[in-house]
Amino acid sequence: IHEVQDAKTEKVLVYPNPATDVVYIESPEAIAGITVYNAAGSCVISAEGNGATNSALQVEMLPAGVYFVKVIGLSGMEVLRIIKT
Repeated sequence: IHEVQDAKTEKVLVYPNPATDVVYIESPEAIAGITVYNAAGSCVISAEGNGATNSALQVEMLPAGVYFVKVIGLSGMEVLRIIKT
């Protein structure tokens, strides 16, 4: 064995969860876009990334329920579940 590489353990963070008015997103890489879907699969929020590794989404106008946040980075995407109260 010539080289040992660490497995990529950095993940996208979405907090607070459950949320009431704002959701903060932190990513280990630049965010290219964020889309929020309701439980029925309809897009309810869509935002382009500005190349930053963090973002804040206003969710106060969403009804209470379960939502899925798709965070698109430069090397892929991650989908996380949030609860809006």
